[in-house]
This record gives sequence, structure tokens and C-alpha cells, in this order.
Amino acid sequence: MENDELKFVTENLYKQNLELAVKNKTLSLLDKLYSISILALQPKNLAERVNSTIQIDFNFELVGIFLYQEEKDILSPLYFSKSDRLHKVESSFNISLDSIPITNVSKNTFLNKIFKDKSMVYTEELTDVWDSLVSKEIFNKIKSDGHIESSILYPLIIENKPIGVLLLSLNRKYSELVQYEKDSIGAFINVISVALDKSMLYEQLTNTNEKLKIANENQASLMHFMNHQVKGRLGNAKNIFAELLTDDYGTISDFARPLLQKGLEETDLGVTYVQNILKGSSAENGTLPYEMKQMNFKDVVEKVVAEQKTFVEAKGLKFSLKVSDGDYGMTGDSLELSEAVKNMIDNSVNYTPSGSVAIELSQTGKKIKLSIKDTGVGIAEEDKSRLFKSGGRGADSLKVNTNSTGYGLVFVKGVVEAHKGRVWVESEGRDKGATFYLELPIQI
Repeated sequence: MENDELKFVTENLYKQNLELAVKNKTLSLLDKLYSISILALQPKNLAERVNSTIQIDFNFELVGIFLYQEEKDILSPLYFSKSDRLHKVESSFNISLDSIPITNVSKNTFLNKIFKDKSMVYTEELTDVWDSLVSKEIFNKIKSDGHIESSILYPLIIENKPIGVLLLSLNRKYSELVQYEKDSIGAFINVISVALDKSMLYEQLTNTNEKLKIANENQASLMHFMNHQVKGRLGNAKNIFAELLTDDYGTISDFARPLLQKGLEETDLGVTYVQNILKGSSAENGTLPYEMKQMNFKDVVEKVVAEQKTFVEAKGLKFSLKVSDGDYGMTGDSLELSEAVKNMIDNSVNYTPSGSVAIELSQTGKKIKLSIKDTGVGIAEEDKSRLFKSGGRGADSLKVNTNSTGYGLVFVKGVVEAHKGRVWVESEGRDKGATFYLELPIQI
């Protein structure tokens, strides 16, 4: 009787010690996986670190991570960590399981359960996973010489959406595992899912940054070309037309003179386009030079409005300026601010087929505010975020203003922000007009 009790106690102690050892191993593994997850790693490097850690700590025969490409219906192997004996089997057949993507996943009855139920699946036959992509002879050899008795597949899920699959192949049957071992294996799935999702996001950001870098370099190269080649050649053409119109090269016929005049006007417009794009780009990237000194913003606005009055009224639009009493003294570059105000007025006029453009200038506290309200085509909500970016236009803007460069408001934003101010637009939608605002500090 005493021997039976002693045996019972000993068995219980052994079981508890074994369970404690597995729990400690799981906690240790979770700690390692967490340390790996916070590193800035590309997905494949992350999978290599994660899989190797799990494979070594738990003595699994195979640990693999697949990425799920739903649009292609494919599970693409990311990285597999394998035991030495599994490596030998693969080498003998000159294959590598991690080089074989699993296609037509939705048609694979076994694998489809993972995504349909979003839960773990278990098999004692790897043929269930790769189906007919690998011969049964190879899998039989993997099972016997690679000592793979069972395989477990867990979906890696983020926000209820599968992003991949974790494959674990053991040298014993799944049914031989006790519950705390099964729980321990499943404990690190969420950690891996989050780590992989973060890593994929990091890769996307890295790729995006690289594309932006290339795009910026290309834009800089394009701007250099426009400044030194396009602008120069248009300038030369403009000078040639101007010279021909002086009659210094002989009498110009009544038939040819209008054509030469049109050529001069078009090349002059081309030069203006190029200058606007170059200045807009320079203002946006912060390379536009400024001559900051004491000035009066009211004087700037009144002068620009007076200069634009004939142009605006020629379109049949009502044009008005209302200036409230206030202190409009500030530190700034009057020339560039004049150009910014002119661009804002031009923008409203060009997108207002009929009606009015009303300008108001006010000063409250330490802020100067300029508003330009038009009765034009209005701005859709989805277009607002594009207006102040390079080449930014509304979806239908070219139907209204075919001469738009997409850099006028970019220039405005760059100049205003260089003066520590801000610019924005409000509109209730298409065909409901728009109001553009410019706000500047009295002192900067």
C-alpha cells in the first residue's frame, strides 16, 4: 500500500516537474520571440530568426512560415527551419520544401479549413499539405528518415484576416501530446502573427521610402533639365519671335505677322509655365530663397487686386475687396507673398465660369487672414487633399482650366509655410464654389 502511494506521489511529482519544465521552456521561448519581434527586420529575416528559435528550443523536425496571397490563392514559403535528418532526405531527392509554393489553396480541402474556420489543423501526412505538388514516395521517405510523425498548421491572423500559416512538424503523433504541451505550442501564435504583420509593414514602408527617394531624385533631375534646357530653349524661341517682329530682318507680310505674334505669345506662355513649375517645386522643397524684411501685407494685397482687376472683370466676374481695420505689419518677402496672393486669385478666377470672386482681409490678435471666395465649380471632398501637392488638381479640373500646371497652389503653400503661416480651402462640394484661406502671423 505504501509503495503504491509512493509510486503515485512520484508519478505526480514527475508529471508536475515535466509540466513546469515545458511551461518554463514556453515562457523562455515567448521572451525570445518577443525580443525578435521588436527588431526592425524584413519578413524573411524575421521568419528565419523565429523558426530557428522554435525549432531548436522545441526540437521540432520542421518549422515553416508561409505567406498567404489571397488574390493569387497561393501559400508562398517564407522560410523553413529543418532538422539535419530532414535536410539529408531533401538532399537525396534534390528538392527543398521551402522552394515549393502551394497553389490553388482554396481547392485544397485540408488547407481550406485553416482559412474557413481560422483554426489549427492537424495531419499525419504531409501530402495533405502539398497535395500532388510533391510525390508520395518523397513524403514517405521524409516520414520514415526525417522522423516526421505529425504536422500542425496554425493560421496567422491579424484583424480577423489570415496573413500566413505556421507549419510545425513533430517526431511524434499529435495525439501523444498532453494538453499543456498543445497549449504551449499554441501560445506563441499571436506573437508570431503580430511580429510578421509588423515586419511586412516595415518592408512596405522601406520599399515606399525607396520609391519616394528615387521619385525625388528623378524630380530633381527633371527640374534641373527644365531649368537648364526647356526654359533656355523656350527663352531662345521667345527672343527669336520678338526679333522677327521688329522688322529688322525685313518687312513682315500681313499674313506672317499674326503667326509670329502667336508664336511669341505661345513661347512666352511656355516660359511662364516652366517658371511656375520650377518656383512651385522650389517653394515645396524649401529651396526657394526669401528676402525677409518689415512689410505691410495690406499694401501687398491691395496692389495685387488692383493689377488683377482688369483680368478678372474681362471674364465678366464681379470682383471685390473688403479690408477690415487692423495692423498688417509683418516680417516677410513681399515679392513672393505677392506672387502667392496672385496665384490664389488666378486659381479662383480660372475655376469660376460666372458669378463673383470676393476677397476679404482681416487681422485678429496676432494673425492676418486673407480669404478668397468664389462661386465657381467647387471642390469635391476627395480632391481637397491633392490641391496643395505637386501636380495636384481636382479630378475634373483640366476640363475647366486646360492651362493648369498643378503647381500654383503648391507655390502658395510653400511660401506661406516659409512665413510660418498656413493655407487651406473649404467647399461644400462640386458646383458650390470654394473659399481659399491664407493665414499669416504678424511677426515671424
